[in-house]
Amino acid sequence: MTTRSIAKFMSILALENKGYAVTDENAYLYAEREGTTPLLIALKGRQLSNRSEEESTPVSVNCSVIDELRADAVRYEAIPCVAYCVMKYKLEDAEVCIIPIHAIEENPQRGSVYNITDLVYFYNYDKNTSPESLPPKAILRSIFQIRNAIG
Repeated sequence: MTTRSIAKFMSILALENKGYAVTDENAYLYAEREGTTPLLIALKGRQLSNRSEEESTPVSVNCSVIDELRADAVRYEAIPCVAYCVMKYKLEDAEVCIIPIHAIEENPQRGSVYNITDLVYFYNYDKNTSPESLPPKAILRSIFQIRNAIG
């Protein structure tokens, strides 16, 4: 399994759990739910090192990906979003946060949850106010914690 395939699985699971019907559109996920504008979602997965819990926590997507996503979202008549999927040091502790690109563009601040540079759009899960809270204008945030099951 690749980081991308895990990110895709986590994103689909989180969206379906919130009532979205999800279609795999190769480069993107297309998600729709009655009464809402559809979402066109680019996937970004990152697995933090298993060796040290001292890595930087922002996850980034290149601006070229954002530009392409924005153009494709017009064709799909959908809201362009990024699913930032983070496996935190162990696969048993992971999260997915689906964020419209306009949310990042409206709320960037160096050292905060969202930031933008000339090259990348950042989401920093570690800067969110609490593990259960939704970042500003995000669509959803799901925490995955896998526990051992016996039997």
